[in-house]
Amino acid sequence: MFRIATTAALLALCVGAAATPAVASTTPAAPAHGLGQIAPRTTKAVGAAPFTATSTLPSSVDLTPWTMPVGDQGQVGSCVEWAIDYGMMGWYSKRLGKPTPLAPMYVYSQVHLSNSSDGGGSYSQDAYDIGTRQGVDTRDHYWQGGSSFTTPPTWSEKLSAAHHKAFAGQYLYSGVPGSGAVWAIKTQLAQGHPVALGFEAYDAFMRLDSTHYTLDANDIDPYTYDGGHEVLIVGYNASGVRIQNSWGTSWGQKGFANLHWNFVEQYSDEASYIPGLVATPSVPMHVTASNTASTETLTWAPPVSDGGAPVTGYHVTRDGTDTRGVGAWSTTLPATARSVTIRTLFPNTAYHLRVSAINTIGSGPSHTATVTTGLGAARYLHASGDAATGLATVSWTAPATTGGLAITRYRVARTGTDVNGGGPWGTVVSASARTFSFKLLRVGYPYSITVQPITATQSGPVAAVALTL
Repeated sequence: MFRIATTAALLALCVGAAATPAVASTTPAAPAHGLGQIAPRTTKAVGAAPFTATSTLPSSVDLTPWTMPVGDQGQVGSCVEWAIDYGMMGWYSKRLGKPTPLAPMYVYSQVHLSNSSDGGGSYSQDAYDIGTRQGVDTRDHYWQGGSSFTTPPTWSEKLSAAHHKAFAGQYLYSGVPGSGAVWAIKTQLAQGHPVALGFEAYDAFMRLDSTHYTLDANDIDPYTYDGGHEVLIVGYNASGVRIQNSWGTSWGQKGFANLHWNFVEQYSDEASYIPGLVATPSVPMHVTASNTASTETLTWAPPVSDGGAPVTGYHVTRDGTDTRGVGAWSTTLPATARSVTIRTLFPNTAYHLRVSAINTIGSGPSHTATVTTGLGAARYLHASGDAATGLATVSWTAPATTGGLAITRYRVARTGTDVNGGGPWGTVVSASARTFSFKLLRVGYPYSITVQPITATQSGPVAAVALTL
C-alpha cells in the first residue's frame, strides 16, 4: 500500500485534518468534509485466497436495497460511527424488516479522541466495542442530534441503546490488506455482510460527484492526502466495490460511489464487518403443563438460542379469571427459573399459559400450553360397530390430568333407542376399563357415545364420539 504520510501527516490523520503536502499542488483545494478514521492499532493481513475460492463466489453482489438513507457527518470526525453504527447496523435492521436509524453521535460522544472542533476522530475497534457492550440508541430518541459529541449519553439513552446491540466486529485485515483482501471482502458481501472499509482519503476522493463517481488508484495525487476515512461497502463487481459515504447526497452519485479494486488494495488499511444484530431469544424448549383442581404448573427448558445476549429472565402469562376475580395475569421470573405454579384457579376451567425468554433486546416468541384445571376428559375415543350383530364398541385412554385425584370409575352412555325400543342408556365401569360394548343397536341409526371419568369427589368432563351402524 502506498503511503507518503510523514509523522506529522499521521498526526493530522488523528484529527481528520489535511497533512502538509511535501510538494505544493496547483490543483484547487478539494471540498471540505469531515473525516476521522484513525489507522488501526494492530496489523493483520489477509493471506492468499484459497485455490478454488474465486470460482465459487458470485461475479457481483448488490446489498444496496437495504441501505439506510445517506447521512451527513458534516465537519465532525465521525465517519467510523456513520459507517458502522448508522450504516452497517442500520442495514441489518432494514434487512430484518425493522429499519431503525441509529445515532452515530451516541457512540462518537464516548470514543472521540480529543476536544478539538471535530472530536479528533476514532478507532473502529472502539465503535464496535460500544455497539457490542452497550448497543446504540435510535436517532429519534437521542436528543443530542447528529453532530454534537460533547454531551455524553443519558441513562435513558443507554437503556434505549440496550435494545439495539451488534455482535462483535470481525476484521478481515487491519494495517495491510494482504494478497487475499479482495477475496475476503467479496466473501463477506456474498454472505450478506456489508463491510466497513477504512482508507487514506485524497482530494480525488473528496471531489467525486454525480458525473465522476468512480475512483481508480491511478487517479490519486499522493501530495493531496487529507486524512483517514471510513465508508460502508454495499456491493461489488469485477471492477471494484460500491460504497455508501456519509457526506450527504450531493457527494458522489447521491452519496454512493465506486472504488476500483486497485484502490482498495493500495490505499485501504482496514476492512471489517459484524455477523449481524443481537436478537431476542428463541422460544423456550420442552414446555409442559400439569394441574390440580385449582392450580396449574408450567415447566420449561432454556431456549436453543439466546439471540446473542444472555437470557435474563422469563415472562409468564395466563388468560382468564381466577377465584379472586383477578383477570389476565403475568409475571417475570429470573433466568434460573424453570417452572411456575399459578394458584386460586377455577376448577374444570381451561386456561392458556405462555412463557417466553428475555434478554437485553427484549422478550422472544412464547410457547403456549392449554390446561384445564381439575379432572380432565378421557382421550382418544374411538367407536366401531357391526351391523350384523348390532354391537358397538367404544375405546379410550385415561385423562391427561386428574387434578391430583384418583379416578375410581368411568360412566359410559349412549343416546337413542335400541332394537327393543329402549331409550338412552348408560352404566359405570371400573377405573381400569378402557373399552365397553353396547348391544342391540339399530342399523342406520345415529348414536352419540360418551365416556366420563369419575373420582371420589367429582365427575370429569364428558367426551363423546358419533357412530352409525
